[in-house]
Amino acid sequence: ILAFLPSDNRYMGAYFCRGKMSPEIRQSYDRFRGDKAATWEKMMQEYEASSTHPDNQDLLRANIFVDEVFHRIGIRK
Repeated sequence: ILAFLPSDNRYMGAYFCRGKMSPEIRQSYDRFRGDKAATWEKMMQEYEASSTHPDNQDLLRANIFVDEVFHRIGIRK
């Protein structure tokens, strides 16, 4: 990330949230089903886990991250 920021920017960290995957992703996973059953199972578990995201916990963590950044730059105490 730092490589893409202008030098006068201050990097404050990052927040990552699992996103919901589209049905097209699910369809592309089906290509792995025959030859690579173990890989397909793992991919399907990840797909299913993504179905509820972003969820309330994700939003709470994002809010906490923003609050921490605001605190560091002096917007909130």
